[in-house]
Amino acid sequence: MTNPLSAYTLQQLSEKLDQALSPLYPPEERLELIRILMEESTGKSRAAILASPHDTVAPQAAHKILNALPRLAAHEPIQYILSKAWFYGLTFYVNRHTLIPRPETEELVSLALQAFQSHPKLPPSFLEAGTGSGCIAITLIHENSQLSGYAFDLNREALLVAKQNARLHQKELILFQDNMLQFSGKEMDQQVGMLLSNPPYVLPEEQKMMRKNVTEYEPPMALYAPQEDPLCYYKHLKDIAIKYLVKGGILLFEINEAMPAAMLQLFDEEPFRQGTILKDMRGKSRFFQCKKA
Repeated sequence: MTNPLSAYTLQQLSEKLDQALSPLYPPEERLELIRILMEESTGKSRAAILASPHDTVAPQAAHKILNALPRLAAHEPIQYILSKAWFYGLTFYVNRHTLIPRPETEELVSLALQAFQSHPKLPPSFLEAGTGSGCIAITLIHENSQLSGYAFDLNREALLVAKQNARLHQKELILFQDNMLQFSGKEMDQQVGMLLSNPPYVLPEEQKMMRKNVTEYEPPMALYAPQEDPLCYYKHLKDIAIKYLVKGGILLFEINEAMPAAMLQLFDEEPFRQGTILKDMRGKSRFFQCKKA
């Protein structure tokens, strides 16, 4: 008996995906989802798929593509479907215990690398609070082999993902479980040159403006700040910096675009100086940087 999955060509599967997803996603996003799913499932590049549209798709690949279809239709992120995300030119394992890395956070990594480069006397070490998949810390060490890092997360399952990614990229990194709001520093045996974090900063009231692929799938504890105290994570990061950041050390955080004035006010006291708001590539106030005097 012929396997029905062996009858699909590359073009037929692409058209099937396009037809099913057309009512659900805008054209540009839909085409990108189809490209990623086809490439990752067949092992063929987009150019190869376009060059040979009538090639038959292996049954196993066709099965993977067709199984992904209802999940995409339910707005599940392609990164969770494939257990894979792309960040700063690297590939990371992700699951629903970790946020999906975003382009803005790639900019946070670039800012951190620039800060180390422009402060050569700074100890080449960092602490990342709330590491999730580990993509920030691992990428920093990948891009600058002189760096050493500590990174922690409260979520044990997220920490397992970070450890898997550290092994995947063969990077030495001290990963440990700890709480940003009650930081024990149990694994810290020295002060570091930089404290960086992309903590929860989305306000609950902003949830209604967010898309289903975020609100229904990504971990809430990594997204939302408390309504009653939106700066609470930054207040505790401030305490961590006082104890674990060297004199002259740099604090670098991703922030909510509505927070600039509040962040500048929060860090407008000793031992912190030179508080600065930095914009992302879309012109939004996305990062806060300052120094510990």
